[in-house]
Amino acid sequence: MAAGAASAKAPDSFNLCDGYDAPTTRGDGVSFEAKMGGLFATYANYIVRRPVDPKASGVAACTAALADPKMKPEYWMRRASLLRARALHQLAGGDRAAALADLDQAYAQAPDPADLYFRRGMGAGIDLVRALVLRLGGDQAGAEALALKVFNERPYSSLAVNGAMVAAGPDARWETLEPMLKRFGELDPVVAELIFQSGVVDGRLQDTPELRSRLMPPEQLQLLGSLLPDAETQERMPPYREITPIDSEQGYISILSKKREGMVVRAFGNRSSILTAQEMSLLRAAELARFEGKRGLLILQRQDYIKFDAPNPQDARSDIQVVFTSQTGPEAKVDKAWRVMDADAIYLALSPLFPPKDRR
Repeated sequence: MAAGAASAKAPDSFNLCDGYDAPTTRGDGVSFEAKMGGLFATYANYIVRRPVDPKASGVAACTAALADPKMKPEYWMRRASLLRARALHQLAGGDRAAALADLDQAYAQAPDPADLYFRRGMGAGIDLVRALVLRLGGDQAGAEALALKVFNERPYSSLAVNGAMVAAGPDARWETLEPMLKRFGELDPVVAELIFQSGVVDGRLQDTPELRSRLMPPEQLQLLGSLLPDAETQERMPPYREITPIDSEQGYISILSKKREGMVVRAFGNRSSILTAQEMSLLRAAELARFEGKRGLLILQRQDYIKFDAPNPQDARSDIQVVFTSQTGPEAKVDKAWRVMDADAIYLALSPLFPPKDRR
């Protein structure tokens, strides 16, 4: 995933804890909405999360951030983020009980834990960290149950699927890993090549030691931290609409590829997370397949971008190159047929999530 370089500045307790900037009077730093004010309207730029290396010393930074006077009572989402991050730092220091206590507090911050966007964003991240804590404490079954919960919540984002796999761990049952691995390979052609080289035998995905070792790195704490979903709110969802290549707006672009096979679909969001941009590009691809009367789609190439080194409305961007097929799965008469996805299933799962402006 490509990303611009963050502006250089001395990290404060907030950066050191969860990687996000300190809250301001305008917002909490993880979920604040665009503010509009007539002619001089201002918009929230892409919310930046810098890499954080979980370590025991990070606990003090999180504790200081939680007590900071900038933390307004209404900034419950940021408190959840800080507590979720502190759990990772607790875990790095070997204190699983403290980590679980922080995760309980993080979850308790939500006014409505059943809210769709909390479940897909901050709640999913809390579940992934809890899964890792349980697994490291010997509760493999509990870890897998939570990992599957997150996978089923966001099955069409490669980053979310990867996070679920890391949380489940290298010793997860094959019944848990198989659907995640298959979906990861469907969504990401680079991962698909690794899977094909070490886990596809006679056209079928199979459990092999090489496959597990190649896709499950030993250092998982920092990796999981980097894969946690950002805070999601309904207000952060980009409008589902077609824009032109010269627009600096949120939406999608569909380009018939002249030099390469198939079509390129690009999704942009200036307030959304990169996971949401991934989902919108896939939704548009599925919609185009349905327009053409095709049942399947195959991702040939993908590139995800996060740009936060300059003010730019198109900060989260996801590009996929796709071809459409008449059938899905092994019945599709194309190379790598095991990676062909069901366009109807994608559309039914993702279309309710996006404001339907200009949907045709």
